[in-house]
Order: sequence, then structure tokens, then C-alpha cells
Amino acid sequence: LAQGFDPVESVTTRPHIRVPGDDHAPVAVASAVLQLRVRDLDALNATFTMPGAADLIRRWQSRHPYKAVWVNHEPLE
Repeated sequence: LAQGFDPVESVTTRPHIRVPGDDHAPVAVASAVLQLRVRDLDALNATFTMPGAADLIRRWQSRHPYKAVWVNHEPLE
């Protein structure tokens, strides 16, 4: 969905690297990380209107109940 959506400059995914402490996490541990790179705050806000995103999330949550946690941050480089 995000690839080709104008406000998104790049999409990067990586699998979660499991560590022993994951067994004691008070919440679910993610199996993957998804990074959407956007140019500014307006572009970030636009990603929440991405066509099809809400339907995709509902479909996944109906099959795999979960709650997503995310963090918005300045570039890490």
C-alpha cells in the first residue's frame, strides 16, 4: 500500500531479532519492523489516509488479534 503513495519516500522492513528477554515482555513482541520514510509532518499525517490501509489493518486484526505500537522519530542517521 505504501509503495507508490506520494507522501511516502521509502519503505523498509526487517524481521524482529529475538532475544531471551522477549519471553518476559509485558506486551506482545513484534515479529517485524516496518519503517515508512516521509518528508515532513504533513506527509506523516497523510499516511493515515492511505487508501486501503484501514481495511488491511482490520483484515489482519480479525485473523491475528493484536494492537500495534509505533513511535514517530527524527531520522536515525
